Amino acid sequence: MSKNYKNLISEDIKNWTFTKISDDPFLFGGDIGNPAIIKQYLVEFNPETKVEDLTFETISNSVAVSRMKNKLLEENPHLDFREVNKPKKKLVTK
Repeated sequence: MSKNYKNLISEDIKNWTFTKISDDPFLFGGDIGNPAIIKQYLVEFNPETKVEDLTFETISNSVAVSRMKNKLLEENPHLDFREVNKPKKKLVTK
């Protein structure tokens, strides 16, 4: 697989992922965002495929979508609704 092809796929994944996050930031930008976006990817790009029939490439791409989601949320904090890993606000006392 050529580097240009991989870059094209990466850009497609980035665009698709950003669109999904923007369309439903509370779901895809929330605490259950990783499994939600992986499921959405698999449903859209592999309709009617049984889990046991998924290829390694398909599974690898779904994981790339999850990683891309995390990166995009870091770059776009207004879409990030995760609570689990956010630091707690500390009260300042004097």
